[in-house]
Amino acid sequence: MKYIDSVYTPNQSGKLGAVIFSRNQYGVYTCMRKPPVNPNTDAQKFTRAGTRNISREWAKLTDAQRENWRIAAHNYPFQKKGITYFLQGYVFFLKLNKNLYEVGEPVLKDFPLGAKIDPQIFDLFSVTLVDTPTGKDMLLFLEPAINSNSKLSLFATMPVKSSELYGTRRRYKIAVLDSSFVSGSSIKDLYYNKFGQLPWSATKAFFEYKVTSLVNGFSSNPIYCSTSGI
Repeated sequence: MKYIDSVYTPNQSGKLGAVIFSRNQYGVYTCMRKPPVNPNTDAQKFTRAGTRNISREWAKLTDAQRENWRIAAHNYPFQKKGITYFLQGYVFFLKLNKNLYEVGEPVLKDFPLGAKIDPQIFDLFSVTLVDTPTGKDMLLFLEPAINSNSKLSLFATMPVKSSELYGTRRRYKIAVLDSSFVSGSSIKDLYYNKFGQLPWSATKAFFEYKVTSLVNGFSSNPIYCSTSGI
């Protein structure tokens, strides 16, 4: 950013080539135009394709089905930072079905009547690195077992310094687990395929899960743990 002298008018604004003129409380300034960044990663393509497909399904719903979603949206408000807010029927439909899409489930066209079924809660969620005769292994422990009405999205960070705090590094999805998963099973290959290495001495990795109810598409808040390298 560069502030400019009086050769320009006090109300100078707009664009001249790659130079953008604007102003704030200190006066007129210039900055270079930067094209928007859109890496168009596989994850972005996946999300955008899901949004398009879900929107098309909304367009196919009957008036009665849409009214059902509007009523459901009013009955199930969301909270964010202590503030309660209500979604429009379409946004509610989109939100829940995006949760389902992310775990490989089809679009839910009719919101289920009756009491809300909350996402499953786990009493134990931990990841442990162990030494085996063939090398290191990474085990995931979950209790109770994932039920048939739920799927669990598992996220992880790359290995980080042992002094780092949760939330400072991006988490990447490494798996979607269902009721066939057995607590204590290895997730070494899932982690290694994403990051190319396991945490080593003086490093650690953070893990996070989000549970989605297959009955109605509601998802839990993320829960995290960490494991130290060996």
